[in-house]
Amino acid sequence: MIQSLSESYGVIMQILIRAKALHKDLYKNSDYYVGISEAQQAISTTGTVVRESGVNPVGEVQLVGDPASFTPLPYSPGYGRMMGNMMKDGEVWEYCPGGFLKNVIKNASEIGFKVNVAFENEFYLLRKDEEDIVPSDNTPFASTYAMDINYKVTRDMVEALIEQGLEVQQYYPESGSGQQEITIKYTDALKVCDN
Repeated sequence: MIQSLSESYGVIMQILIRAKALHKDLYKNSDYYVGISEAQQAISTTGTVVRESGVNPVGEVQLVGDPASFTPLPYSPGYGRMMGNMMKDGEVWEYCPGGFLKNVIKNASEIGFKVNVAFENEFYLLRKDEEDIVPSDNTPFASTYAMDINYKVTRDMVEALIEQGLEVQQYYPESGSGQQEITIKYTDALKVCDN
């Protein structure tokens, strides 16, 4: 998606989302999983494992997908994404973010609360001029001019989000140069985090 957006709109985007892919026929075997090093949960932005984390590069965690979370990806025909749990020794691993959230939701439910969440997805759009990489615009907050010049890329982003089942509430240019925001409506915490 990122490469095609960059080519289509002349916009430079850099996003780091880590994933591993497997063929759908392999997943029919319920014993199949994708393995990662335990240390993946403690790698800093410099690429080193944070010592105080309590995990190290020795040992494997299994990523076991939840087929109920499968979502086709409209920007990558023939592909989809599936969320799941990090498992170790047959149990949800203590450092599994999904397992932690499920416990929070369960504990809140036991005392009569429901956990709903929403995100304000903020990002920057950049473009390449004759000499450098610069913000797509230098306009003030909520400028209609910024909406107009970024229309094609933001429209396609919103449509892709809607195709994946997210309820987009609003879009507007934020305060920073090239900064944009797309707000998704709040819903069940686990679903929002999967999204």
